[in-house]
Amino acid sequence: MKSKMNTILTAVLAIVILFSGFARSASGQDLVLASVDYVDAKFNELLARMNTIPTGGTVGTDGNTLTRVNNLEVQTGQLETDLDSARKRIDFMDNTVRNLSEGTSYQVVKVDPGIRILASDTGEVILRSGTARVIGNEFNEGLSDLTAGSELKDGAVVPKDHLILIPRGDGRGIITETVCYIIYKGLYYLK
Repeated sequence: MKSKMNTILTAVLAIVILFSGFARSASGQDLVLASVDYVDAKFNELLARMNTIPTGGTVGTDGNTLTRVNNLEVQTGQLETDLDSARKRIDFMDNTVRNLSEGTSYQVVKVDPGIRILASDTGEVILRSGTARVIGNEFNEGLSDLTAGSELKDGAVVPKDHLILIPRGDGRGIITETVCYIIYKGLYYLK
């Protein structure tokens, strides 16, 4: 019984330490990022603390002890739920960091004919090979050709090797007519 009690206390301690270190709001500007080294260090610290908990001995089965064990089991269940929530937030932050890092550098993308490349937000595109046309939004707003200093309206041919700005993720982008290689910066999706 003492061994089971120590196991439960160890689990509760582990969950409390993990939860206190990682449970933060991942919305808006409260986004907290942790490096892998930091997480590993905290995990190793937790393991070291767990190894210092004494084991062995016996525990009586009086009502007070059983009540405490039941309370610990309830608290452990709640902490496990909180830990799952913290893990989901960590996954969200990991995906957010990955998306942000992919959106801040240029990527070379091969696109098959008939595929729409639509901006999720502001984006930049350079058509390197193939042919593509502009997709405007519902207000007939097009894309900005920063190289030529002009606007490309819906249906216009995208000139090769021109830096094209997609100002918002409001349905604007390009559609390929042939196999195209493009260079893209920002977040986008294919449709």
